[in-house]
Amino acid sequence: ITRAKRLNQTLLDTYLLKKLITESQHDAGIKYYKLWRYSGLEPKTTSALKPVVSSGLQKARMQLGKPLTSILDSVILYNEPIKTWEVNYNVRSKTGMTVLIVGLDTLCDIWGIS
Repeated sequence: ITRAKRLNQTLLDTYLLKKLITESQHDAGIKYYKLWRYSGLEPKTTSALKPVVSSGLQKARMQLGKPLTSILDSVILYNEPIKTWEVNYNVRSKTGMTVLIVGLDTLCDIWGIS
């Protein structure tokens, strides 16, 4: 049996389908998500004794800085619309996509994704 893959499972997937981001930006976002999931930092109903934060994720978050980390966390990790981030951070409407793209491009540079 062949099963179809949902191509718009996350907002990041949707932005790729709409050609708002590139394949490499999408790949960087997926890597960011996977590192976060494997780190044990994801909120759970039961807690781990000691979360393991990978050095790749920690280094990337330090290099990104708070504004870029906040939008990447909002969109990639929590699957919240960009508009929600714009309202929460009191940012002018329609600037969130630009900030997201800068964050994804920075991740591409950090991890050498082209």
